[in-house]
Amino acid sequence: MSNSSCLWAKARENLPADVRDWLASLEQGIQLNATGTEQIDALIKQTAQKQQELGRTSHKFKKYFDNIIRWLDKFKGIGDVAILAEREQADTVLELLASTPHFVFSGRVLEMVYTQESMHIGGTQNEVKLSQQGLDNLREELIKLYSALFSALKYCYFISSQHKVKRKATAILNSSELVSIHQGLEAQHKKVIDRGEDCRKILSHTLSRKSLNLLRSIQPSLTEIGDRVRELLVRIDESERCETLKSISAILYRAHHEEVSGKRTAGTCEWILKKEKFIRWEESDSSVTILYGNPGAGKTFLISRVVDYSIGKAETSEALAFFYCKRDEQNRRNPQDILRSILR
Repeated sequence: MSNSSCLWAKARENLPADVRDWLASLEQGIQLNATGTEQIDALIKQTAQKQQELGRTSHKFKKYFDNIIRWLDKFKGIGDVAILAEREQADTVLELLASTPHFVFSGRVLEMVYTQESMHIGGTQNEVKLSQQGLDNLREELIKLYSALFSALKYCYFISSQHKVKRKATAILNSSELVSIHQGLEAQHKKVIDRGEDCRKILSHTLSRKSLNLLRSIQPSLTEIGDRVRELLVRIDESERCETLKSISAILYRAHHEEVSGKRTAGTCEWILKKEKFIRWEESDSSVTILYGNPGAGKTFLISRVVDYSIGKAETSEALAFFYCKRDEQNRRNPQDILRSILR
């Protein structure tokens, strides 16, 4: 996108002749090399100062007092309306002046974020064309916003420079004009934000596509690395693997199961697998179930049948972890030893 000063210059070219003349009359107090934002700040300051100066000025029309007094009672209601309208007008002017820096800042941010360099980051021909269109649309709406800001400031300055009587007349006869100007600025600012959102979507799409292309380009390398890692794992000596596992836990958990399973009478404990509570637990997402029973009631044999059943149902890629606790052996009742065995 063009730099900020270019957009402000373009906005000024599109102004009506009276607004350009007004800007030229004020430029004596503005540096020639000032940026668009600095120019706007200076105009706001001058307009506000002018309003304050006029607010402090006391106008006396003594020669008209006799005629005015005669009509005061008749037009008291109108006078009240005029005062109220003038106050409302002043509030609207101040509100408009207060919102102007926000509009300028928003435009400046969009100009800095969405530039020719940031949008054209090596996309396809269609993406480059779409990016350029998005930038052009944003630039067009920014120029309109900047032109509207110039015109709004000129109108505020014009009102503040009026004679107090004329200001009251303007406040009554053109009470909605300032509101309309402010609403127009709000509407134009929304258009600018919408065009900025379009640019964000285009840029996000382009970056996403580039990220996917990058992932595709490195995928073969990742696959090759994975194959090499698997080869290295396969080459590990079996004895070394066993020693490593023993260093984690020396409890022979499988031997414990084989011992219990071997002592279990063939064909017994089958009823546990048909129990409704067991079937519900097996089919549910719950990972815990508790089997109650007195010592010597046969809980260990029942569990050994469940372990055999689960091993038989397990898929090739699945593993089953089990452990037989025993209160007579310290390493089979110690929680840390139990967890180390499960880890092995």
